[in-house]
Amino acid sequence: MNLFFYLTYYFLISFSIIGFGYLFKNLFIRGEKNNLGYLGIYGIFSLIFISYLSNYFISHNLLFNSILWLTGLVIFISFLKKNYSTEKKQFKFISIIFLFLSVAIFAAKNHDDFPYYHFAYTHLLTESNLLIGLGQFNHGFRTPSSIFYFASFFYLPKVNYQLIHLAPIFFVSFVNYIFLEKIFQFLKKKRELYLVIYSILSLAIINIFFYRLAEHGTDRTAQILIFLLIFEIFQLINFKTNERKVDLSNILIICTIIISLKVFYFIYSLIFFVIIIYQKSLLIFFQNILKNKITYICLILISFIILTNIFNSGCLIYPLPASCIFNFAWSLPIEEVEYLNQWYQQWSKAGATPHFRVENPELYIQNLNWLSNWIDYYFFNKVSDYLAGLIFLVILFFFFFQKNFNAQISKRNFWSIYLILLILFFEWFLFHPALRYGGYHLIALLIFIPFSIYFENLIVINDKNIKRLKIFIILIFSIFFMRNVDRIYTEHKIYNYNFLEYPSYNLEFQNFGISSRIMNIKNCFKGLECNKDNIKVEKKYIFNIFTRK
Repeated sequence: MNLFFYLTYYFLISFSIIGFGYLFKNLFIRGEKNNLGYLGIYGIFSLIFISYLSNYFISHNLLFNSILWLTGLVIFISFLKKNYSTEKKQFKFISIIFLFLSVAIFAAKNHDDFPYYHFAYTHLLTESNLLIGLGQFNHGFRTPSSIFYFASFFYLPKVNYQLIHLAPIFFVSFVNYIFLEKIFQFLKKKRELYLVIYSILSLAIINIFFYRLAEHGTDRTAQILIFLLIFEIFQLINFKTNERKVDLSNILIICTIIISLKVFYFIYSLIFFVIIIYQKSLLIFFQNILKNKITYICLILISFIILTNIFNSGCLIYPLPASCIFNFAWSLPIEEVEYLNQWYQQWSKAGATPHFRVENPELYIQNLNWLSNWIDYYFFNKVSDYLAGLIFLVILFFFFFQKNFNAQISKRNFWSIYLILLILFFEWFLFHPALRYGGYHLIALLIFIPFSIYFENLIVINDKNIKRLKIFIILIFSIFFMRNVDRIYTEHKIYNYNFLEYPSYNLEFQNFGISSRIMNIKNCFKGLECNKDNIKVEKKYIFNIFTRK
């Protein structure tokens, strides 16, 4: 594969996603203006829905994927013809964003879990339709993510599997566009400065702290969307109904995608209590929810996700023993689920590293027995470094502007959402206090929200400060670009990576030990002996069910 095919597919996929989003909007969200960022989110949501539904019946092979993306492109071209004259600025703006962010797609090496199970799971989706009991092979297969299903559509002619690691960049691109569009919209009207500040700080996390695409995995993508979800909640509870038509569709869609990426984010449904609190009439609110087609589409997708989890491991949320059904033929033993539940807690509480294990894991994870060790081995220096970075960002933002007190003090509704975030923070801290398991965004939000509201009352929205805000945004994206250029240069020195000759990840440095396991799984569902695993396959109807001998 050469650079031409790599970049061509990157842009064609981007535009095709927008095409699917445009179709989705016309079918289910009529009357709203076109926003290419949200069309991208709708497109990703649609494709995730299609991927789960279609995989019950067919594999995501080259023919299926090619037809799918061509369909999206045809819709996009139709959209372009109808709307180019009125949406010219949007088309140019999003093209610039995709071009600028393309520096992140060049990488010699992917996420550490990519060769372990991300690639393997995505690969299997392109080879076969629904396989039941996959959790028997690999504990990574017991925690499937919608990003694997979305990425399985990137198996395409000429490039084969060399694009499937790019799935996170499309989330990043569309979220960037939404935040930037909102920032410029509010600055033009010289209003809602707290949302401008919140959006800029969120952009800093997405593009400076999460600049390296290979570190996203299945965790950071969901956390990026949570920044957008909180933004939407703020709009809903602070904007007067006569200024903005309250529409929960975006919140429902974003929340569903987040749950699909990591099913334990289902706990974020607590956020809907905030929405309910600010409703004048609960009866009308629930009537609107029930009348909204998006509600049912989201529920169907969540049902697919839950069903997939059950098919893989026998658990709704693995490895939560209370959520498991142990009498299916493919169900994992309760002892194994309990052991893995303990192991995940032990690992996230710094009780296990590649070079260290605590002597009594069961006792270690109870109460706060783990706290002192966690502070020594995890808080210093991972959490402390992250906190220092956030504090530096806030201080830099503070001193970037003149300290002119605003004459009018704006009151914002934020305590209810802040209380929910505090509850979620303590849940994270007590049960899985690793940054990748929900810590990044929670810590940042607990700092950003009060700062954004406080700082709104310290500066005047004048032309001088608007210019400074724009300069700060340029600084964020400049740092993103320079850090990725430096990363590419480093990978060139270490791995002899040359993106001009071969732009995608290099198989040699990915340690694809899982490849033999993939071949073993293929042998199993072809009816051959599973040589390396104590597993047998049983054919029922159109499905292959894997169970232990």
